[in-house]
Amino acid sequence: MQLEIEREALRKETPIARHASAWSASSASSRELRDEANRLRAQWDQEKAAVAQHRQLREQIERVRLEMEKAQRRSTTSTRSPS
Repeated sequence: MQLEIEREALRKETPIARHASAWSASSASSRELRDEANRLRAQWDQEKAAVAQHRQLREQIERVRLEMEKAQRRSTTSTRSPS
């Protein structure tokens, strides 16, 4: 964003022919930064999805663990012989 502002300022303040290389470099830098931002955003989205999946698996494991404990308690109470 800052580079785009600087590029626009160069275009307005001076003849483009005189500062064509600066304007071109600014455009290239801006494009590179935009590409990098897009790449990082995609990576962040992938990591965010992985964390969400991990969280769901942990919750599922916890539910199964609780069901196993309940089943074990029911089994223990049903196998006790009356005294």
